[in-house]
Amino acid sequence: MTKHLHDHAPSPELEQPEFSRTFEVLALTGKRTEVELQASEAECEALARRFGVERISSLKARVVLTPFASGNKVAMKASFGAEVQQSCVVTLEPLTSRAEGEFMVEFVPGAFVDQAGNVDVNIDEEDPPEPIVDGRIEVGELIAQHLGLEIDPFPRAPGVVFEGFELDGGEADGDRGGPPNPFAVLQKLKSSKA
Repeated sequence: MTKHLHDHAPSPELEQPEFSRTFEVLALTGKRTEVELQASEAECEALARRFGVERISSLKARVVLTPFASGNKVAMKASFGAEVQQSCVVTLEPLTSRAEGEFMVEFVPGAFVDQAGNVDVNIDEEDPPEPIVDGRIEVGELIAQHLGLEIDPFPRAPGVVFEGFELDGGEADGDRGGPPNPFAVLQKLKSSKA
């Protein structure tokens, strides 16, 4: 079953994320539900501010929600994609790229989730479970979080290479063959006083 939901109202009990899509767990019981989600223009603008990019457009996601027979767990598989406009970190030239990804997560009753917020993340392991809050699951915020992980923090225009910078002594960073030494300037001061 496929639904198109882009104006589904968020739960008033939850803090309002930029891209909120909530589902009642009881409404999912016993059936696999497929939904297509699309962010509004205002939601895309809010996400662009959150992630510090010029613009995010056409954020779309396909979500499959599968409740467990016990009724106390919901498995979610999601795939998403969006156009992201940023500035090249070297030339400041505007760039447009596609950020996309897919992930799986389980929702479980809140009592089974670490409420302290201490989560050890290992990229080789599955995501930790998400809480079911007041009988609802928040799907949109998870999509937004995964979108944020896919946005390049240091975008560069095609063919642009960062050539380093020149230190006070005239030596270019990168000429030494290793990482820049943050104490090089202090070493030069020390040796000039000796």
